[in-house]
Amino acid sequence: MARVLLTTECMPNGWESRTQSGVLAIGSIRTVLLADDDVSLRSLLAAVLRCEGYEVIEVGSGIEVLNHFEGSLRHPTAYPQVDLLLTDIHMPGLSGLDAMASLAAAQCLPRTIVMTGAGNWEERDRALALGAALVLGKPFSMDELRAVVAHTLAKVA
Repeated sequence: MARVLLTTECMPNGWESRTQSGVLAIGSIRTVLLADDDVSLRSLLAAVLRCEGYEVIEVGSGIEVLNHFEGSLRHPTAYPQVDLLLTDIHMPGLSGLDAMASLAAAQCLPRTIVMTGAGNWEERDRALALGAALVLGKPFSMDELRAVVAHTLAKVA
């Protein structure tokens, strides 16, 4: 089991957020929708991303991903705009790939990074065909996560 130490030094203070790369300007905080059914992994990933200054919305299934986007269409001011979808492939109910397919069909798929522990090339190819910017194989390091999220969001800016 990995040990993680988080301090208040890595948390946004409301005016600026300190990251490994420096200080983010006010108003430049990006929102990540993180979808994974493994609660402990999701919590760890969310904590790491928050330490980097991102706002993180945590969900546990593809259905919850779609619910977030449906809610944001109905009540735009109540839901933050998602800059990045970080989703696992295999989740109960509706997979990450099926959620991506629905969002792509509705033309509202944000930049997406897909995580998978399976070495299934067909699923990786489908994720890329649906519009994923990257397929990240598990296990991965937190440094790798930080780098791919920053790189993927830099392409949006």
